[in-house]
Amino acid sequence: MNRIDEIATVLSSGLSLLGLAYLYFWLYRDYRRDLLRTRLFGLRAELFDGAREGRIDFNDPAYGLLRSTLNGFLRYGHRVGAFRLAMTALFLDPKEMEELYQFRSKWQKAVRSLDPEVRDWLEGLRGQAHGALFSHLLATTGFVYLGMVLWLALLDAVRRPRSPKGPHRLEGISLPKLPSSFDDRLDSVAFASAA
Repeated sequence: MNRIDEIATVLSSGLSLLGLAYLYFWLYRDYRRDLLRTRLFGLRAELFDGAREGRIDFNDPAYGLLRSTLNGFLRYGHRVGAFRLAMTALFLDPKEMEELYQFRSKWQKAVRSLDPEVRDWLEGLRGQAHGALFSHLLATTGFVYLGMVLWLALLDAVRRPRSPKGPHRLEGISLPKLPSSFDDRLDSVAFASAA
């Protein structure tokens, strides 16, 4: 290869990398934001349709809490990143959030009197909203999220009691589940932002 071919290769490779960066940092992120909102709007529509069909009353506190939480996710969900989520998990005191917004106690009180089938349906919608948010997070900050998951898995493995089969043997490695209080903190933030 002569010098001109080498320069052409470097320039074309550089332009290709710039094009890929443009696709990922602008176009792909816009697509993922729109996909997240579409999923959340679908969940909110399903909640509304269920109330319209009589599964739950529009004035029921559980309906209002979930609708407000979904509205908060719609308004601010696309801004959640791996760093912000990690800081929320590590530094946001769940007791303080409960004192300020009382989401957990309001939610438990609201769903306690509901029919088990309706309660499961509402919890399923809430879980799907969390899933949509976390899949958005994974798709937009994949490497950071993967690093967080590996870090949490390592932390979980260190804290887990040792197996009688030996200190280095881990059984059934799985992705760690975030504590349920984290879901409540996330919902509290969304609920507060919508209120």
